[in-house]
Amino acid sequence: MVKSSKIIATLGVAAGLGIALLPLASHAVTGEEEVQVEVNEVFNFSVESFKAASTTAEINKVAMDRGTTNEELEHRIKADGNYSAGYVLTMSADHSYLLGEATSKQIPSISSTATALPTAGTVQANGHGWGYRVTDTAASGSSATLLGDYSGKDYNDIPTGNGDTLRAADTAARSASFDETKYVNFGIVTATDEVADTYKATITYTATPTAYNG
Repeated sequence: MVKSSKIIATLGVAAGLGIALLPLASHAVTGEEEVQVEVNEVFNFSVESFKAASTTAEINKVAMDRGTTNEELEHRIKADGNYSAGYVLTMSADHSYLLGEATSKQIPSISSTATALPTAGTVQANGHGWGYRVTDTAASGSSATLLGDYSGKDYNDIPTGNGDTLRAADTAARSASFDETKYVNFGIVTATDEVADTYKATITYTATPTAYNG
């Protein structure tokens, strides 16, 4: 009996040592969890009226004589945000002409009269009409009267309906957020026999933030 007892004891020690020598990795259990960060979308947009070298209350109105030109009125458009494809910016008027408040006379868009077609930098001082030009570049220098630098920019027809696209969505995913400014300047020429009145149109700018969809 003593011999048998010793054999059993010896076998038990040997089995225990065998288990202890197994690598710890054979008992490992894994678990996974994601870490996610969702950056909130932000978009800010503003439109302001300015008149060259002026701080008067009627900042969106100029006084003109018959047969003259004026290029003082300007809009500043600001947009900042972090949408992955930027934004789309369009411009449209309620009608393409400036409409007389009392007489219903019209100063047409430059597309409607051959005598007021645009040239780079200025509207021609004949006929009557109005148009717009746009730039991304701010004016510089102490002599600048307009906020934007319109060097070499022609005047365009006044758009209606779906309007003109002043900024298209980015064609590739952005690597950073955006902070942009555009300047829109209006050139107006009155006819030599223009009827006295207040001529008006309403310009609408529509900004649509856009996500990149690849």
